[in-house]
Amino acid sequence: MASVLSAPHFHNEDAAYEFVEARLWPNGPTCPHCGATKEHVGRLKGKTTRAGLRKCYACRKPFTVKIGTVFEASHAPLRIWLQAIHLILLQQEGHQHPPTPAYPRRRDEDRMVSRSPYPRDDEDR
Repeated sequence: MASVLSAPHFHNEDAAYEFVEARLWPNGPTCPHCGATKEHVGRLKGKTTRAGLRKCYACRKPFTVKIGTVFEASHAPLRIWLQAIHLILLQQEGHQHPPTPAYPRRRDEDRMVSRSPYPRDDEDR
């Protein structure tokens, strides 16, 4: 059985935008600036165009599904936001989060972390 986190909208930016657009705009895109509906809104397509970018031909302003949401001023990719939200909701429901990747530990690592070669002032007293 594949993990829920292997869904395309958690790994592909275009799929993440489509996932959020389907939930926020069930009847098609709506301009957040003037309220124009899908008849006046088009998707911008180009080599250097940002993912999910649309243009309203009524007010001539570009926009994405992120405008007016918590994602608007974030520099993190939308797919990372979706992963974080999913994991937070799983934790709130009482599910176990996916295991973190284990890394090999050295035997003396605990001792090295607990003892610094430079004692603090309060340790000298």
